[in-house]
Amino acid sequence: MSEVKVSVVMPVYNASRYLEETLGYVLNQTLREIELICVDDGSTDDSLDILKRYKEQDKRLMIVCQKNQYAGVARNNGLAVANGKYVIFWDADDIFREDALEKLYQKAEEDSAQITICAANKYDEAYDVKILTNTYLVKDRLPENVPFERKEIDKYLFTFAANVPWNKLYLRSFVLEHKLQFENRKQANDAYFVMMSLFYAKKFSVVDETLIDYRIGTESSTTDRVSDTPLCACEAYETVWNELKKLGGYDGDIEQSFVNKILNSTMYILSIQNTYDAFKTVFDYLKNTLYVELQMEHKNEDYFYNLNNYADYKMIIDCCAEEFLVYKMKMMSEDTRRKNSRIRELRERRNALIEQRNSLKEERAQLKKELAECKKVNKQQKKILDSRTVRYALKLKRILTLNGRLKKKSK
Repeated sequence: MSEVKVSVVMPVYNASRYLEETLGYVLNQTLREIELICVDDGSTDDSLDILKRYKEQDKRLMIVCQKNQYAGVARNNGLAVANGKYVIFWDADDIFREDALEKLYQKAEEDSAQITICAANKYDEAYDVKILTNTYLVKDRLPENVPFERKEIDKYLFTFAANVPWNKLYLRSFVLEHKLQFENRKQANDAYFVMMSLFYAKKFSVVDETLIDYRIGTESSTTDRVSDTPLCACEAYETVWNELKKLGGYDGDIEQSFVNKILNSTMYILSIQNTYDAFKTVFDYLKNTLYVELQMEHKNEDYFYNLNNYADYKMIIDCCAEEFLVYKMKMMSEDTRRKNSRIRELRERRNALIEQRNSLKEERAQLKKELAECKKVNKQQKKILDSRTVRYALKLKRILTLNGRLKKKSK
């Protein structure tokens, strides 16, 4: 096998429903010098059988087996046997453009970047719809020029890209140099790896194209099981916070970026809880522990990037979980009323445009009818003018006119 340009590490756990489709996306990439390292995380379905069958067909596929220890450990075990100059961590149920790796690899090589990031969208499996989003790469927070150094983006270091590893191509030597590892958590096991890699990186590049569709609404989606371990993400962020302080990097723009990341992420974590007990657990932890540790009460409004989330934070500090839920329900109700009002306005505008279009169609039809009549008359006139009798008459008229002029001159 030729030199491996990119190692694709893929945790696999009971992914048989989408696995063959995803393996096709990876093994059919236009960049051929790749290896696909699939780490079976103790699957109980036929995922492992599918992997073995595909391995027989394509020797670039490597299988690593482990007992069920979740995706973080699986990624670490895959990274340990990777050979590529670059490494990327893809999931077993997502959708990848066939030139995704080639685009990322070429950009990383061109710019000598340690991390190269691309845009992505969501694909809702339940409704079979693609959701356009800037969540995974917030382009209006990027520096003017690409590539860029970390110091150029310190203020938005933790908020210009999402805390996911699958839209980021990493220089493997950079990952090994800083001994970056995924955490052994059931949820949010990638937060530490992603955030610390952003902190350590000196040079970034960006592929300004949507190369990945992240599948949501599936049984295997970790976000659908977030209430099983509601504090996982919060604890992961605390680990990052402690590490940043230990390294002496938690101040100024970095601190502001981190605090804003925590605020935005924790508001999202609250919003996706699917039981009241889990919601209250997160709410109380944020109010009494995490927000206090981050000294957010000493930050003024101008410190925060998202004023809606800041308003929610102020409410959390001033009320209990039940009151906050009532507040959010009222806000959602008002938001629904505004959206319904806007929908009515758009419908009225649409109906007016339809009427205008129909009127223009009628006017166009009338004009076409009149044009056809004009063409018909012109054709008849031309036919008359082209007739022999008319030609003789016109010739006779010219002769008579000429004779009349000659007679006048002779007089």
